[in-house]
Amino acid sequence: MNWAWLRALGPAYAAPYEIARHPLAEHALHPHEYYAAGRSLRRGRLRLRDVPSLFASPRRGSGSGFLVFESDLLGHIEDVPGTRPFTPVLLIDGAPAATGFGTADIMLDPGPHLVEYQSGASAGYWPVDLAPGGTVRLTAFTRQRLGPAGVLRDLHLIPTGAAPLRLGRRFTMYATMIGAVAGFGALVLPLADAPVARTPGLLLAAAAAAVGAAAGHWLARGAERLVLDHAERRLAGRTRFAVHRPTAFPNGSWRPIDPRDPSPPQADADMAALRLILTYVQVPHAVDFGRGSRAPLRRRWRLGEPVPTRLVGPHQYDPRRPVDEAAETEAAAKRRNRFGESYPPESRPWVPAPVVRIDGEPVPALWGVNEYRLQPGEHEIHLAIPGPPEVLTGEHTEIDLAETNRTVRLAENATAAIEAAAEIEMTPDPEGWELAHYAGSFTTD
Repeated sequence: MNWAWLRALGPAYAAPYEIARHPLAEHALHPHEYYAAGRSLRRGRLRLRDVPSLFASPRRGSGSGFLVFESDLLGHIEDVPGTRPFTPVLLIDGAPAATGFGTADIMLDPGPHLVEYQSGASAGYWPVDLAPGGTVRLTAFTRQRLGPAGVLRDLHLIPTGAAPLRLGRRFTMYATMIGAVAGFGALVLPLADAPVARTPGLLLAAAAAAVGAAAGHWLARGAERLVLDHAERRLAGRTRFAVHRPTAFPNGSWRPIDPRDPSPPQADADMAALRLILTYVQVPHAVDFGRGSRAPLRRRWRLGEPVPTRLVGPHQYDPRRPVDEAAETEAAAKRRNRFGESYPPESRPWVPAPVVRIDGEPVPALWGVNEYRLQPGEHEIHLAIPGPPEVLTGEHTEIDLAETNRTVRLAENATAAIEAAAEIEMTPDPEGWELAHYAGSFTTD
């Protein structure tokens, strides 16, 4: 995993940005690690009462399954004014399930699901058909700054098995330890029989260990950089793509197309094909209300969860600890330039599916590549920015939405394409549970 997000936040402020269950989610979630506290949750001790389960035959074909989801970062995080808020949100069947960086197990009912990934922009989507008691693994990649390739090529959601190799955080820790031991041994062994006084000898050994640790640390960071650059090149090339099932509607059908699918649109017999490529990017906050009456971020654990003192210890997030407000203000300014916000919202907003009507009738759509099979002839295409989720709106929420219309003539067995890019502003209010402002505009080709 790319640990740039954790280093950019600092361990004291990173917990609210770790992967966690979205406060409005219905799915249970279990993280693999408490990243800010450096506590792995994948290890467990075998107890006597667990022994019989080792010899019991497993039950198959029943019960819920799991989505093992990994949210990772591409590239580096820099101090850039005007950064869009890009902390990820995972949607399952259109509803929020998780938010943040890291890896977690998400419990799902068996059956088909559409998994979508948003990160301050429309990102990837992947169909999941979960067997009872089964497991599916997906990995998503986001980045702080979008490149010229556009959001459909810059942000990814792919099976974990197809994701490129990355190094874990413990690689750097172990390299630092090995460097310290090597530095200590490189000095101590040659001087084992030399007539060196005890105190100078210990100082020399400590200095050698420190130099070795620093060398091991920076060599590991260099290896991380090389591996991540290789991962980016892999993702920029051809990677595995999904094939979605079509959904019928009166006089036609709809099917999502994976952005990495190189196949051109194809019309069925006596039909025509229309591709709508719909994307959005969240614009930087024009106004940042800060933390309002909420606690300083140094005192906050993962949003919506109590501090697990048995694993983390009560001291780090104790609300009675004094807080340096000057340090909080400085950290908030850095988060504004690095993560697009000075304080994370309590309920991270997301963008519902775009509104598409063909000849006045609503049809299914998503943020991405939509392919429609339609009758030949002239069709009126209506596109609109969706309204904000109702649960995030209040009596003071300002909403300003845009829409656009296009007329397209489709010949029999012919294809056509329309591209529309939206810019959407979602500004949380000072308390972080509702939106103060939600606005969007469309730009079509």
